[in-house]
Amino acid sequence: MKKLIYVLVAIVVALGLCVVGINAYLNSGKIKQLAIDQVQQHIGRELIIEGDLSLSIYPSLGLKIEKVALKDNPNFSKEDTLSVDSLIVAVQLMPLLSNQLLIDQIALQNPSIRYVTNGQGITNFDDLKAKPNAEEATATSEAPSESNAPSEPWELVLSKLLINDGQVLIDNQGEQTRLGPLQLTINGEGLGKSNRLSLTSPVQVPGASIDLSLMTELVPAEDLSRIDLSQFELSLKGKGDMFVGGKLDTAVDAKGYLDTNASLLNLEGLNLRVDANNKLDGNVQINYAAKPSIVFALASKKLDLRPYMAASDSQSPTDSSTSSTDQSEKEPKEGDSQSAATNQEPDLSVLQSFDLNGSLEVDSLMIEQTTLSVVLAKVVVESGVLKVNTLKAKMFNGSLSAVANLDSNPKPHTAALTLDVKKVAARPMLKAFADFDKLSGNLAIAMDVKVKGLSTPNVRSSLSGPFAFTFADGAYHGVNVAQMIRNAKAAFSGSKSTAAEQEQKTDFSELLLQGNFAKQRANVSKMQMSSPLLRIDGKGNTHLVNESINFNLTTKVVASLEGQGGKNDLEGISIPLHIKGSWSQPSYEVDMKKLLEGSAKKEIQNRLEKELGLDAADDSDPKKQLLKGLGGLLGG
Repeated sequence: MKKLIYVLVAIVVALGLCVVGINAYLNSGKIKQLAIDQVQQHIGRELIIEGDLSLSIYPSLGLKIEKVALKDNPNFSKEDTLSVDSLIVAVQLMPLLSNQLLIDQIALQNPSIRYVTNGQGITNFDDLKAKPNAEEATATSEAPSESNAPSEPWELVLSKLLINDGQVLIDNQGEQTRLGPLQLTINGEGLGKSNRLSLTSPVQVPGASIDLSLMTELVPAEDLSRIDLSQFELSLKGKGDMFVGGKLDTAVDAKGYLDTNASLLNLEGLNLRVDANNKLDGNVQINYAAKPSIVFALASKKLDLRPYMAASDSQSPTDSSTSSTDQSEKEPKEGDSQSAATNQEPDLSVLQSFDLNGSLEVDSLMIEQTTLSVVLAKVVVESGVLKVNTLKAKMFNGSLSAVANLDSNPKPHTAALTLDVKKVAARPMLKAFADFDKLSGNLAIAMDVKVKGLSTPNVRSSLSGPFAFTFADGAYHGVNVAQMIRNAKAAFSGSKSTAAEQEQKTDFSELLLQGNFAKQRANVSKMQMSSPLLRIDGKGNTHLVNESINFNLTTKVVASLEGQGGKNDLEGISIPLHIKGSWSQPSYEVDMKKLLEGSAKKEIQNRLEKELGLDAADDSDPKKQLLKGLGGLLGG
């Protein structure tokens, strides 16, 4: 940048001498041709100057050029890289004699910049970044010096930079972003001193339009290696389908600095207003080199993500990609929710375009029907892999701890989750996250699962890994097992149940579910329920795609079904219970044959004990031991 300034100084001085000394012999055509030849010689580009070139010396040394364009490298395209309708430079003449470049104004009218990346990843600026060849480098290094004495440094002061109706086109393999008409003003006092920048421009991106406004105080270093920023204010307001509710209203206030050597932007004391309900504070550091890298530490009192999640859920599927697993096992049925689920795989390749390392602390985080509190998340993005190394939160009177990663490199994308949930209120949590409200109590979850594909069908089809759910002091709502057994026994005996109708729930002190996800199913290898009345053991599975249930349970009555003081004539009998059907409409059946066998065996055993005069509580009696030995004859 400084070399460019020196070149500009030399040009202005030379033109000033031409004006003062040989104005009569001035030929603007020769000057334009000289500039064209020099550009062609040094960068291999075509420079076109269609307009006039004029000089003035009062009230300041001025240069005006009209209709100038720099063409793309001919091997890239025939379009303009840069163009401007008019360029005006006004410099104070007398300070030049004392190594001061006092620029009253630089004004550009209708400047245009095209930054294009083609299908091979080559841009129309790449050849301008090339290093000088060996001959040019040698010629420069061997150029004779007129004086060995060190030259005095130049003082640069730019009073005003003005850009009117600028245009910027960024074309990334056909996907275009446009800025303009752009208005830029810099009013300042020069290098090492305060300068005021103001920038406004409409921005057009695919599917949205944005109004950009930027104002800041900047202090550039003498060598332009660092630019300090204060009162940095950025505003983005826009409309488009890509925004929640079709609107964007974001603002940033901060201070910081720009390190031009390290390509680093550092913002401190950041206040980020994402929208009217979401604000973040903290620090952000952006390295904008070839692959951007972002480091952040942000905090918020309250974040409400519900509008964003609702917008994501409302998007219509446009892709009908198939599951990563064989679909022949699905056997879709009428009303199967699979038909309503989106098959669209998200494209998260954007994770490969940047690196990220940051932390987020939120006092209150609202998602769907849930509010999480004291949330701490530590996130890393590297080589296209998103890692949540720490996620902790309090919710539903309990706590959550998780580690997760998402890999955007394979297709479809893969993800893994290790989850540890402790002492949460089960019923509201399951209702919020799974729309399932049949289980209540204190819930603990341990889970280590993986998926291949992130669409709903692929998650259900590829979900794998172990799980354990432990419910304490709760109930299963929708069925009263004790009452079912009473009714079944009464129906078998031909009598009517005298028990009053009770709430349809089965209380328990503990319910344990252990198993694993595999082959589109949640396979429960161990299911145990303990309650004051019943003991239930069983196993089974639920199909995650068809949403069907198939569980076989064995129920044992351990206390009176009639309540305290009631007769327990079913104690010790194993009662098979079969649960089947769908998630939304499960059915419960008691195996009457096995119930009959168990009941008959118990009745015979009680009659023999009575006839032999045995004490039911005394297992040491030899006659009772003999009776137990004969139990096998009764099917025991």
